[in-house]
Amino acid sequence: MLIVIGGVSVIPADGDRFETLKLRHSEAPEVCMFEPNPEIEADRKYNFEVITRVSVDIWVDALTYKYPQGNWEIKIHPTVPWEEHELAERSDYPHCNIMVVFEPISDGKRLGYAYPDFSKSSHKHMVVVVHTYEVDQNSIVFNQDGTVTRELEPMSLSLIQSILQHELGHAFGLLHYNISDPLKQGEYGTDRSMMYPALHSKSGLVHIQEPELIMMSKIYGEDGWGGKMPILMPKQCDFIHNILTKCDW
Repeated sequence: MLIVIGGVSVIPADGDRFETLKLRHSEAPEVCMFEPNPEIEADRKYNFEVITRVSVDIWVDALTYKYPQGNWEIKIHPTVPWEEHELAERSDYPHCNIMVVFEPISDGKRLGYAYPDFSKSSHKHMVVVVHTYEVDQNSIVFNQDGTVTRELEPMSLSLIQSILQHELGHAFGLLHYNISDPLKQGEYGTDRSMMYPALHSKSGLVHIQEPELIMMSKIYGEDGWGGKMPILMPKQCDFIHNILTKCDW
């Protein structure tokens, strides 16, 4: 089963294509996780804290290994309690430029998404939303009014981590990795890039691949956050077998 993470795939005519958001952080990101509603996720909120820290660390470790001369450290702030942020505004947390939010209900089409909020010039940030429940396709409830509903079931922690790692890629400025040729038997799109726009139910925990690391250097340079950044950011780059062939600006 394929699960769309978010966005619309555009398949290039030649080679696989990696698109960017044409956005980047001018300094090292600072991540804040906001505690989910304890009435819904009381048993798993600590798991989400661990997943957030592990997901950020995976990105930091991969980038540091690939570009060891760069500064890729990301500060993770203490989790913001539900009772503190339930009625708060995002502007109340100006130190956070990546905000991680866990919400229980998906719209049935996306398991997560990320978007920029530049509505206030004094606090530009990215919001990462990860859904924690999915529709149980095997459970159908026939209501007395004639309507049909499906029950929700909690997503596995490994799937939630895969979604968050993918959405963090968006928060850094990556879009999606789209493929031009059909996947081979036993191959999943995430085998080529973690930023492939769909997850397969059998693919397991996804891993950072070579193309996203290359694209991060195209956006930020090899010096990391706040270093000597490239003058231009690519709109998209093409890959063949994980080898960068060309970029469009």
